Amino acid sequence: MKQTLRSALAMLVAVNALGYDIHTKALTPVEEKPAPAGEAMRFVEEGRPRFSIATDDEARDAKAIALLKEVFARTAGESPQVAAAGAEGVGEDGNLPFRLVLASDKSLPAEGFRIRTSPGALTISGHTYYGALDFAERFLGVRWYFPGENGSIYPPCRNLVIAPVCYEDAPYFQSRGGIWYVRVSLRDAAQAERWAPFMGDVGPDDAV
Repeated sequence: MKQTLRSALAMLVAVNALGYDIHTKALTPVEEKPAPAGEAMRFVEEGRPRFSIATDDEARDAKAIALLKEVFARTAGESPQVAAAGAEGVGEDGNLPFRLVLASDKSLPAEGFRIRTSPGALTISGHTYYGALDFAERFLGVRWYFPGENGSIYPPCRNLVIAPVCYEDAPYFQSRGGIWYVRVSLRDAAQAERWAPFMGDVGPDDAV
């Protein structure tokens, strides 16, 4: 049952190892801007990240950093390093050629974000956690369909090349809470145990 469910969900995700589609119909539309100047960047090569994560405020971007480290560990097999803004991203074999920058941007809506490339870097600005979620879905093909291990899809990504791109997105509604079925279904240990055969391992973080 578990394997059948995971296989069925995996078939919904098609990821090109060397590309992506920011306009995939599997996700909500984003507002694309003119592509900046620059060349394509090989962010992942044979399962190894060739970039570091940079931020000028680790406390502000803690959730985004944790998410990015996890999704790359699960898809590429290795987590990227974290470097302070302005510092060189240094790997075992020398300086890493690219950077994924997390930055504040007051010009965007309160929960909006922008993903934009520049020579040698990709910047997620604004609400960096929401931007990191979108990056994981749009560039890596990650999907979170429902809580538990069986509802999360992390397609293998041995290589990832990112071409010049710029787009923005922001929530249409300020209030998006009230996931009542999750609250009800996972409200205690007994209910979590009941759903475990279908959802896989369910932890306390799943009962939002």
